[in-house]
Amino acid sequence: MTDVIQDSAANPASYRRPQQKKRKSRWWIPVAIILSVFVFGFFIVAVGLFALFGSAFKSKPVVVKPQSVLRLQVRGALEESASPGPFSFLDSNLDGDVNFLQVITAIKRAKDDDHIAGAYYHSGDIWAGFAKAIELKEALLEFKKAGKFIHAFLEFGGELDYFFASVADSIYMPAEGIVQLNGFGVSELFLKGTYDKIGFDFHVEQFEEYKSAGETYNRKKFSGPARRNIEEILWQRFTTYTNTIAENRNLPPGRVSTLIRRGMYSADELLEHGFIDNILAESEVKERIKKAIYGDSADAADENLNTITLAKYSQSDSYKRSGKPATSAQIAIILGTGMIVPGETGDVSPFSEPLIGSATFSRYLKKAREDKKTDAIILRIDSPGGSVVAADAIWEEIKKTAQVKPIYATMSDVAASGGYYIAMACDTIIAHPQTITGSIGVISIIPNFAKTLDKIGASVDTISTGKSAFFLHPYLPLSSEDKLKFHELSERVYHRFVDKVAEARNMPFDEARELARGRVWMGEDALKVGLVDTLGGFQTAINIVKRRLGVPEDAKVRVRFYPEPQDSFSAFVNFLRYLTESRLNPIGKKSNVLANPISDILPRELQSQIDYLYALYRLSLNERILVALPYKLNIK
Repeated sequence: MTDVIQDSAANPASYRRPQQKKRKSRWWIPVAIILSVFVFGFFIVAVGLFALFGSAFKSKPVVVKPQSVLRLQVRGALEESASPGPFSFLDSNLDGDVNFLQVITAIKRAKDDDHIAGAYYHSGDIWAGFAKAIELKEALLEFKKAGKFIHAFLEFGGELDYFFASVADSIYMPAEGIVQLNGFGVSELFLKGTYDKIGFDFHVEQFEEYKSAGETYNRKKFSGPARRNIEEILWQRFTTYTNTIAENRNLPPGRVSTLIRRGMYSADELLEHGFIDNILAESEVKERIKKAIYGDSADAADENLNTITLAKYSQSDSYKRSGKPATSAQIAIILGTGMIVPGETGDVSPFSEPLIGSATFSRYLKKAREDKKTDAIILRIDSPGGSVVAADAIWEEIKKTAQVKPIYATMSDVAASGGYYIAMACDTIIAHPQTITGSIGVISIIPNFAKTLDKIGASVDTISTGKSAFFLHPYLPLSSEDKLKFHELSERVYHRFVDKVAEARNMPFDEARELARGRVWMGEDALKVGLVDTLGGFQTAINIVKRRLGVPEDAKVRVRFYPEPQDSFSAFVNFLRYLTESRLNPIGKKSNVLANPISDILPRELQSQIDYLYALYRLSLNERILVALPYKLNIK
């Protein structure tokens, strides 16, 4: 067979023009160019911003000049763990970003710093629990015993501002200054009358008579047990306060008590009764401090008064040198502040109250437990409780950790209900005499809107496989069977709580129940009845752990904090992320003072109480039974 090759040129009829291939679209080229320009532009802007603000985020070395004066002016809440504010890099002189442990540590290290001549306390509208207040006062007294002066200037303030100032060698006020010294009190908002008008009904189960959180929903005033319990706390605190002022100012305790109960406010009045030493402008006070340092010579008049804030001092070389450990022993300190909630602590507004997320806290425990360098663990607890499920999850993790390493609980201002629940799992409980603790009990609140629907003419029809399908239904009246069943469920949780207390404190169930009943105890009373092991503050816990590890009490040890301290750059980035997330997903985000200016005009105590009640409400959406302190006790 012969192959035949046809020539197209020889046979024009058979010729066909070759078909052109379809050109592919180049749409991606302009898109890529635009994206490249955008990315490059973003890079240039980022570089520019870091060039502009980068130096502000860097930790600059701070030199403490000779004859410096430590300026003490802490504003706002003295938190256990305060992160820098989102704009703190703009002004590192702000002491509002230092936390309680930093303040205490700075004062103790300044006591032994030869470049610190003394301290100048300036009122700053500080508010904190009384346990932290006494620890801070004791640190100031130690500073003073080291032979260093303390002078105080009060422009305004209340009992706490004066409490700290009373330690000073001299207290001054401007002529128009106002300090409210008028005793302590607790006020609570009861809304039953309001709810009755709109038909809201709340079924409350409390175990037992002292567990009175539900009274704000189903009563118009404090019950007898709640009133007695709060009065005990108030008078105990008032007695401690007046005795401290009397001792610091060398005044008769009875006279101090009478004058404060009557109320004192003006500089003239406080001077008349010996509560301050003179009425002077701040410039005159500073001149007196200069004379105390340099004397009355002509050369002294030309000297500058070198002051350094707590925030600056904590960045100084002097501060860091004095904190170098002399031993390889390491202690992990896990900070637990705020309401106990399930899951992660979460990304909340930088201006919100802190939370203890069970998953987050358990993760810290696991890290500390598995860290080979860590020899012991301290839990610093400042919590009114919250979710029973979350508290129990943390309790389990603490028990697991206690099998591996010694673990201690040191109670701050509050370690009550769920806060006590997690503390009792530790080897040793250290409470401050003024710690609010106990509140061993549970509270259950069920809202019902059947009367509201009736008032507006609405009706509810149902279809079900049985009447139990509508157990605790908010639109249907609660039956007696529902109430009995819910009572039994709540009682079981309460008994398990008391069982854990009895086991942890090595006492019979009936004895533990007698101490429970939802009753709030002060630390010194909790020691007497066996709910805690010893009294003391944060330093007491450190010293106990040192003895356990065989480390001399005066030796410094390595400390690792959980969560790790946040620098100003991280705070700024997290703030920007929060704003971005709020814009993308405003639903479900908690309001903050930037997004809700109305909160600025509310009293501080009311803001705190609303935040606490809101957290309880959010928890109750998923959990019917809570282990929380009856009230956010804002003692005024």
